[in-house]
Amino acid sequence: MRRIVAVGIVVVWMLGRLAAAEPTEQQPADVDLYGDPLPVGVVARMGTVRLRVNNPNALCFSPDGKQLVACGHTPLVSVWDVATAEPLEPYKTDPVGEWIMAVRYSPDGKYLVATGERGEVWVWDTASREVVWSAEEHGGRTFSIAFSPDHKTVATAGGGVDPRARLLNRLEGKTVATADGQIYSTVRRWNLSDGKPLSTIDVGTLILDDCPLDFSPDGKQLVFATTRTITLWDIELDEPIRVIKRPFLGGVSSVWFTSDGKSVFTAGYRFAIKRLPNTYRSIVERRSTLKRFSLETGEEEAAFAAPEPHGQEPKTAPLPGGESFVYVGYEGLFVLSANSGEIESRWPQPANHQFTRGGGLSVQPDGSLAAHLRNDAIVLIDLKSGKQLHDNYHGHKGHIISLATAPDGKTTVTGSDEGRVLEWNTETGEFLRELPGTKGWVRCLEYTPDGTKLVIAGKGREENRGFFGEVLVCDLASGEKVWGQEVEPRVVAATVSRDGATMALAAGLVTSSAGDELVDRVEVLKLDSGQVLHKFNGLSGRAFNRQSGCAVGLGFSEGAQTVRLLDDNGKFTRLPIEPATDPTSTQLATPRPNTSIQAATANAAGTLAVFSYLTRPHLNVNIGGLQTLQQKSSIALVDTLSGEVRWEQSTGFDYVDHGSISPDGKLIAIEQRSPSEAGGDVTLAIYSANDGELLWAFPVVDFRLSCLRFTPDSSKLVGGTHRGDAMVWDLSLVPAP
Repeated sequence: MRRIVAVGIVVVWMLGRLAAAEPTEQQPADVDLYGDPLPVGVVARMGTVRLRVNNPNALCFSPDGKQLVACGHTPLVSVWDVATAEPLEPYKTDPVGEWIMAVRYSPDGKYLVATGERGEVWVWDTASREVVWSAEEHGGRTFSIAFSPDHKTVATAGGGVDPRARLLNRLEGKTVATADGQIYSTVRRWNLSDGKPLSTIDVGTLILDDCPLDFSPDGKQLVFATTRTITLWDIELDEPIRVIKRPFLGGVSSVWFTSDGKSVFTAGYRFAIKRLPNTYRSIVERRSTLKRFSLETGEEEAAFAAPEPHGQEPKTAPLPGGESFVYVGYEGLFVLSANSGEIESRWPQPANHQFTRGGGLSVQPDGSLAAHLRNDAIVLIDLKSGKQLHDNYHGHKGHIISLATAPDGKTTVTGSDEGRVLEWNTETGEFLRELPGTKGWVRCLEYTPDGTKLVIAGKGREENRGFFGEVLVCDLASGEKVWGQEVEPRVVAATVSRDGATMALAAGLVTSSAGDELVDRVEVLKLDSGQVLHKFNGLSGRAFNRQSGCAVGLGFSEGAQTVRLLDDNGKFTRLPIEPATDPTSTQLATPRPNTSIQAATANAAGTLAVFSYLTRPHLNVNIGGLQTLQQKSSIALVDTLSGEVRWEQSTGFDYVDHGSISPDGKLIAIEQRSPSEAGGDVTLAIYSANDGELLWAFPVVDFRLSCLRFTPDSSKLVGGTHRGDAMVWDLSLVPAP
């Protein structure tokens, strides 16, 4: 009933706002350069959706090997044709979920099973793509799925906070807890055809981590792993047969029976302390290890060194016959001997791709193809020929986190968290070339006013936990780097003066485990040489949060005499260059109490700032009896000279992010998300900068935006996504404000 009410509220609100705007009729979606449909209002796509997933978690081949499915931070299971990489009709969760953590086909191909972030289990009939049954029994994220050999039973593993013992929520920045909170993890068995519960294994306070599990070849036993143990379970007696304690002194990321059922093969990691050179600091690394255990004795039969010195959560999968297995980690994909651990073949990670996420692995039933996740892309390897399939699609394999359009509007550059910078034709989406990148995240891209050079700033070398930034200037005629230098600490933002003679950098320090950064200083440099002209220290403005993206606004005054800095705490700072005087700061008005600013952006002149923020008025009951917060979002336009709010507008959505003001100062673009109970839909909303009136809303179906900017003439809007493509929206549909 709550879902129905929530959907009704959002639909009625949107219909009312759009009816008042009286926009022209939207045209049907076109197709991109590869023939795949474009969302409504999009005229070009830079990159591809083929074999791309928004924050992927898992993937799986169909039993006949003809289709590949993958899941991530959307309520959909994406499907592709393996032979062509063409996207097919996705599987939709019902009830609607938020993130999907795992997905697997049943061995006979009749069913597809997926599990969710909040303990959900969904089972689809693959012929009709309809949900056969669903359940919400696990207490938290459910990571693993396994099928019995007779195809009649499915097991799922997951866990979270015990709803009977602990209540956690955030209310006005406080944590509320009741009783003695315990981790409550379970392994559950279900009848595959109708969802009838068969048994529940209470793992208690042991954390299941990735929750790997597998059925024995005869279907009589089940093996599952926690961070502390590997347990062999007798299904008929419903009791443990053997418990192997602390197999890795870290965690277990893969577990599977050998073909004879007498041993279990595992992949895991241990923690090691590494002293950083020339410092007094140390860091904790994860080092991958492979082991095989005897199920009769519980003793370790063999231990192999992983084919890479360190890794996050290595994944393994056996090949037919059991003599070899596939391993995927940070440095690529490998085929190893199951007897000796020796490398039989390898496919290393490309040198110019910074690997930030991945680990999912699936092997075709006949052992001919392997698929694994590399950032937001799926990599297909032909294990017989050694060739990578479908590698002819140009584009990023990670989040696009920065972009800029040339002053003439003809080309657009995009930068990603894999360290690459790509140039595209804005009109058609055609790939043009790859430009010099950084060693890590490309945080900022800015053209010079004459369009001849490009400033590229981002994350540099990764010693000392990555507390180094990198900035370089690229000549666009030759595509070569003019100069580059290291910046300590990280570069948070960069901008170019309007005369093109100077540039400014904001550098930030990480201050919390959540990823918050403080702008420690701003430097003004000569653009042609990198010479530092001015330096402002001790600014302490909050600049970045992993949940909201890079929110700091940096710009020059029209005469290049002042640098302005807008952080996402609402502090607006002016840094005078000529004459050089002390910085002055204004705390802009908070739209209302009990708010959390998610993003902040300023217009070209620096006179207006847009804040997107959340309010938390009440609690809402969620899955399993847990209490979560029902939040609402709003946007506000603030005059930076007076510090006062000009107008404030509720969006009707529960989340807002990635705001942008058009260069002509007339439009504001905001990414909005509805509550997950109402479908979790994402909308790209266009508001009037004059009074906050909603002018248009572009539906966003199966992706999340990661950055957003208007073209210089304000006629188009370019948005980068979490799955690695960028889209161009035509704003001719939007009524004049």
